[in-house]
Amino acid sequence: MELELRTRRLEMRRWRDTDLPALAELFAEPAFNWHPYRRRRTPDEAEQFLHHLREHWSTYGFGRRAVCDQTTGELLGYCGLTVPQWPPRDDALEYGIRLGKSSQGRGLGSEAGAAVLAEAFRCSGSLTVVATVEADNIASRRMTARLGFLETDELPHPGHGTMHVIAELQRGEP
Repeated sequence: MELELRTRRLEMRRWRDTDLPALAELFAEPAFNWHPYRRRRTPDEAEQFLHHLREHWSTYGFGRRAVCDQTTGELLGYCGLTVPQWPPRDDALEYGIRLGKSSQGRGLGSEAGAAVLAEAFRCSGSLTVVATVEADNIASRRMTARLGFLETDELPHPGHGTMHVIAELQRGEP
């Protein structure tokens, strides 16, 4: 997969050490982490998360990218694909996105998601992508539906105790 993706308004790239202060600011936004944590997250949690993101890239050659405003360079959040942790799937990748409050309601999530998914299907040909969305997160459920995901199941998340909808997007060989 490409290291960088560009859309009309966004640059999506691998993470840098210099992203930590902006990531910590996003983690401090209550809305950024409401689903599923129900709280702000600490600078230490932001640092651990950044380490995890970079480790995933090193191990698998893909992962969640930093989503930045193409004009200003401001870190807006993240978007990308990872190896699913829950529910475990050998036959799929997991889609994830999270944008800060200032980026919401402008179509940036759909723009980032469409670019990430198009690249994944272009590189793979045949692939299943899953998204796990907290059941009461209506905005995220609408966005995954706009991207073409179909809800297939609803399960309690073992780590958070909340109900999560499992949605799938499949593309076969062209």
